[in-house]
Amino acid sequence: MATTTVDHLEEKDESKEEDEEVILKYEYDRTEFHLTWIADTADFFHKEKLDEDVFLSMVGQEDNMEPEEFAEFLEELQKDEVVETLDLTGFKLVDLNDLGIDGTGNNERLSSVFDAILKGTGPLVNINLSSNHFGLHSWRLLSVLSDFLTLTKIEALDLTGCTLMTPGRRVYNGILLLAEAFRQMPRLKRLRLTDNGLDVECFKAITHKLLERALDPESVQVEALDLSQNPLLQDLHGSRTDGAWGPFCHALRHWRALAFLNVSDLEADYLICQELLASLPELINLETFICERNELHIVGAKEIARQLDSNKCIRYLRIAGSQIEDEGAIAILEALKQNETLQYLDISDNGLTVEIKASVERVALDSISIMDICFAGNEISSEDVEEFTTLIHANHQFNHLRQSPENFDITAVTEAVYSNIVHKLDRLTRAEMKGLQHNPLFEENEDLRSRLLLLCPPTRDELVQQAMERKKLLLANG
Repeated sequence: MATTTVDHLEEKDESKEEDEEVILKYEYDRTEFHLTWIADTADFFHKEKLDEDVFLSMVGQEDNMEPEEFAEFLEELQKDEVVETLDLTGFKLVDLNDLGIDGTGNNERLSSVFDAILKGTGPLVNINLSSNHFGLHSWRLLSVLSDFLTLTKIEALDLTGCTLMTPGRRVYNGILLLAEAFRQMPRLKRLRLTDNGLDVECFKAITHKLLERALDPESVQVEALDLSQNPLLQDLHGSRTDGAWGPFCHALRHWRALAFLNVSDLEADYLICQELLASLPELINLETFICERNELHIVGAKEIARQLDSNKCIRYLRIAGSQIEDEGAIAILEALKQNETLQYLDISDNGLTVEIKASVERVALDSISIMDICFAGNEISSEDVEEFTTLIHANHQFNHLRQSPENFDITAVTEAVYSNIVHKLDRLTRAEMKGLQHNPLFEENEDLRSRLLLLCPPTRDELVQQAMERKKLLLANG
């Protein structure tokens, strides 16, 4: 098995109650893929650091388990530990050597795994079943998976890279069962279906069931949906069709709780993207919007810019590889001057040039929310990218300084960022300047002190007060 040792992340404190659960972490050989999943899944699962969560991971079986190993695996799952996040990425839950016509052996094997999970790992909140081939032999395996999901109280489900399309004339049977499970799962909030080969008919079925869920006032609403890297705009034979896109955009308008949406790599042209963007204003809770490597073009970028003028919720916007060019990027950057919400923007791989420099500088001067912008993979020199990044980071630190001038850690920023902050000090209010003068590091920083005293000289009353305090001190010392 991939599990080797058990490591206590937190030792029990004697002051804690005796019955408090000890947090356990199972050590394993981490693949690069898994590290990517951890980083990318943090906001998807609403966990800042999954490694500090109650976390059980058994990742990366290269070969099928022998019967003895499989028995140990089931025993591990049934241990009486509190596990909130269970990661079974690529664990060969389906035996690739079982090539029976109906996959009966795999039915029993998969059922035993899910039974063990139900018995031992509660209260399970997040489960990652990525890269397991549930549809490889028979749609009946998807039936087993669907039954399991409806019995859990899982909030976040990741099925990235699973084989969900089964061969033969019953290709959609399993998908229909799975879509119904998504409708029935009592606490489902976050669903990732990346790279599952889902075509237009699968898309219709899943959209329909999630819409039913959204229209049911008794159901928990889906907050995160990832449909990236699927041929949603193709039929079973690979022919182009947008037959499911209209219903999807209509359904979006009812998914008011949606906070995370990823529709990257769908080979969507600019008309498809326009229809999608028109639905975004209805998503009043949308914080993360990822639409990478689709054909947004300049028109789509300008529509995003128009929405950013009034949008009060999007914090993360990733539109890498979307052919927005300088004109589209400039429109978005100019919109950021008035936007008070967006924190992270990825406009990499969009054919951008140094022509966007003036807009970047204006963002770095006026934005009160932006924290980072990714410019990678464009026709911009590394020196210019470094300059842009420094300006954006300096602006973020300057906004942070304004929020708490007395406590701002001047020593924590780089020299380049510090230099940019100093040049913006004249934008501080007098009260903010006074607050910075009370910063413990102020007296140690001659450059900062002299700059602030020029910008904010003491008033007549303050000079009189200082003179009186010096006089009292002299009298006290005789």
